[in-house]
Amino acid sequence: MAAINKMNNGLPRRQFLDYFLSVGLATVLVAMLAPIGAYLWPARKRGGAQDVIDAGPIKDWRVANARNFQVGGHPFAVIRISESEFKAYSLACPHLGCIVQWDGPTRTFKCPCHAGVFSQDGKVVSGPPPGPLLAYEVIVVGDNVKVRVPPV
Repeated sequence: MAAINKMNNGLPRRQFLDYFLSVGLATVLVAMLAPIGAYLWPARKRGGAQDVIDAGPIKDWRVANARNFQVGGHPFAVIRISESEFKAYSLACPHLGCIVQWDGPTRTFKCPCHAGVFSQDGKVVSGPPPGPLLAYEVIVVGDNVKVRVPPV
């Protein structure tokens, strides 16, 4: 009977099943705990120089026009406020991180998730957002618009 309960390599079935279930349970626990650990201990942001993104020549921009860009998966928009003024803001709503949209005719950013509204200066006009949109530095070099964005 003992010979029947042994597998080909001599390991009893019960020990094999215990080992198999232990490895499976450990794998499931690691798979569940890894994202929690990554959330609790996020990677440190790299320091150093900021990226400068070329947003295009001034002649291609109309007043109240916005262009969307993305750096490292983080969306932002550059808006021509007047003939001589450009502004750039993160498009992530500070409330829950939804992507806000520029509305040229009203000159506001609108959040589709909870009806948050931001002015062309990035300040909260209405809705639940706890603070303004994150602003980026805009640099006009010659006839080109450039944006300095923090490293991701």
